[in-house]
Amino acid sequence: SLGCTPSPADRICILVNDASPVSLAIGEAYADARRIDHDRIVHLNIPVPDPALGDARHESIGREDFELLIRQPLENVFIERDWVDAIEIIVTTKGIPLRVDGPRVSRAFLLRDDTTASVDAELSLLFSPLIGSPGIAASRNPYYGQEISFQEFRDQHPQSPLRYMVARLTGYQTPGSPNNPLPRDVARLLENAQAEPTLRGLWLVDLD
Repeated sequence: SLGCTPSPADRICILVNDASPVSLAIGEAYADARRIDHDRIVHLNIPVPDPALGDARHESIGREDFELLIRQPLENVFIERDWVDAIEIIVTTKGIPLRVDGPRVSRAFLLRDDTTASVDAELSLLFSPLIGSPGIAASRNPYYGQEISFQEFRDQHPQSPLRYMVARLTGYQTPGSPNNPLPRDVARLLENAQAEPTLRGLWLVDLD
C-alpha cells in the first residue's frame, strides 16, 4: 500500500561532525530544507584542528582513523537502526574529511598499490571488502552508463559492492553571522535547490 512505501526522505541519512558547529549547522539546515527527520542525522565525532573549519587541515584523515572514527561507527548505526538496505543516499557535510590518506607509493606502482581514496567513494562501498583496497585500475563504477534508477540497480545487483550514493554539502567557510555558523555558500546552495525550476544557473560538466 502507499502507506508502507518509504518516502525519498526516508532513504537519506546525513553525516555531521559534532566537533564542528559548522558541520552540525549544515546538516540541520539541509534536514530542515528537505523535511528530513533529525533522527536521520548521524553524529560522528572527528577531532578537527579548527572547529570553525577555516582552513583545509580537516580535509584529510589517516586510514586507521577513518576506520575508527567514520566507517565503524557508521556501519554500527546502520546495523542498529536497520538501515543497511533502507538507506540509499548518504549526505556528507563540511567537517567530514574529504580524503583518506594512504602510505607513500612509488610512482611506478601508483595505480596498483595506492590506498589513498575519497572518503565519499569509500562510503559508497560500506559493508564491502573493497574499502581500503589498493589500486584504482580495476575499480570501474558498476552503475556508470546504467539507464535505471539507483534503487533498481541495487535490487537487480544485490552482490554489487556499490550500495550507496554519496553527496556532499560544502562551501567556502564564510559564516552568515557570528551567531550562525552556516556558511553563506551552503545557505545559497540550499536556497537555489528549493527555487523554481526555471531559475537559471551555471552548470560545469567535465566531458573528458
